[in-house]
Amino acid sequence: MLSGLDNKIGGQRENKRFWGFPINVTFTTLDELWDMVKGTRVHAVNRKDIEFALAVYVEPYPCHVLSVWVFLAAFVDKTWENLTQPTFHHQ
Repeated sequence: MLSGLDNKIGGQRENKRFWGFPINVTFTTLDELWDMVKGTRVHAVNRKDIEFALAVYVEPYPCHVLSVWVFLAAFVDKTWENLTQPTFHHQ
């Protein structure tokens, strides 16, 4: 699953900074799962150039147990950072 995401990102990697992480929980309800995703606050990044990726994988187990993997990622443009960062010149 992660290699598929890596393939989709492809050559854009050089121009993007990204961070992300997996969440693994036993499924109970969609509301609880969504609260866990919102609790990461990855959506609270205050940048205009942010993009998000979300992937979900569910592994079934006996007795109706579901292991849910949620992969979250946020991407920002490195060139935007270069434009907005102050530059300091040494004298």
